[in-house]
Amino acid sequence: MSNDAPLFAAPTPQEAAAALDLATRSTATTAGIGHRWVQSLLLAWAAMTITVVLLVGLGGVPGIVLGSLIGPLFAGMVAIWAARQGVRARSLHGRYLLAVVLWAVLYGAALVLGLPGQAGNLAYWLPAALVTALPMLAAALWPRHEEQAA
Repeated sequence: MSNDAPLFAAPTPQEAAAALDLATRSTATTAGIGHRWVQSLLLAWAAMTITVVLLVGLGGVPGIVLGSLIGPLFAGMVAIWAARQGVRARSLHGRYLLAVVLWAVLYGAALVLGLPGQAGNLAYWLPAALVTALPMLAAALWPRHEEQAA
């Protein structure tokens, strides 16, 4: 017994247009969700940076110990959180990588220049904390490609 009828009927032009519209809207929604969670991550990283730099610079040995614990705990929480998001922002690679590299350079410079000569000096550590957080703030607040084109 032969069946020459196709298993699936070709969509009408209206059905095809509706499917393409749904795919476009789904892509935009998913990209927005991914951008928002990366933005939240970067803002949290900036806040953590300010906290850790101030603890290390102003808190003496207890501040150094506590600051040294916060970083790895934060990284572990971020890794778990990121894995559970289910989406990945397209802007993650370039913007995120540049922010991390700049952050690492500034963080290292703040510590090398500030310890031990500036220990306890708020006039050094507050600006150092704010400058160190700038790459993460800039990456978080920089508009998405879609927002730049509009």
